[in-house]
Amino acid sequence: MLKKWSVLIFTVFLLAGCGEKAEETTQTEKTVSTINTESSTKKQVTIEQMKLTKKEKSLLEASTTNEMVALTIKGLTKKDKSITFIGSHYKHGRLANKEASSATFTLHQDGTDQTMNVLLQLKHEKDTYESQFSMWSDNKNEGMTKATASFPFKVSDYVFSAQSETVKVSSGGKALIAYTAAMGKDGNSPMLEEIEKNPKQALKNKSHAYLFYIQLDK
Repeated sequence: MLKKWSVLIFTVFLLAGCGEKAEETTQTEKTVSTINTESSTKKQVTIEQMKLTKKEKSLLEASTTNEMVALTIKGLTKKDKSITFIGSHYKHGRLANKEASSATFTLHQDGTDQTMNVLLQLKHEKDTYESQFSMWSDNKNEGMTKATASFPFKVSDYVFSAQSETVKVSSGGKALIAYTAAMGKDGNSPMLEEIEKNPKQALKNKSHAYLFYIQLDK
């Protein structure tokens, strides 16, 4: 399995923002100045699907039959010391374990990593599933893998979903990027937005669900 994962990572490495004019009063100028200051201090990191050409996507899909998600994390600064992946376990909509599994990847101490790539892969044998994360930088270490982690879990039936739109998260915060869940009696697959807004309601008919988050550590 390790050899297959190495081949997959090696394959991946081959893939090569007008407002209205304010009234000219002292009070308005102070207000605009305050708004501009606040927006500049609340810088957010962007998490989005990795942009691949058709050829690159074909190479990636040909390397494995497992379901996968390729993400890019943009806008990291010196304030972001590490990135933690958290897998939370829910039973019938109730939180069973806030951190059923987690793995922390430390960034360069000098904080020079501005863009990181993440590959999430879902493997399964019989009723045992395993989510594997790998992380690397385009600009550092000549494309070497920074770290990998595996989260094993068991469900009788599953749905795998990934965030399709851009996600923004501030330093010290976290964002839901994917989930794995037992289908349940209704067989419906809730949207990530529904789960993030109210997981208890969205997952009440799922016997088991694992929600995967990315957390930016200061």
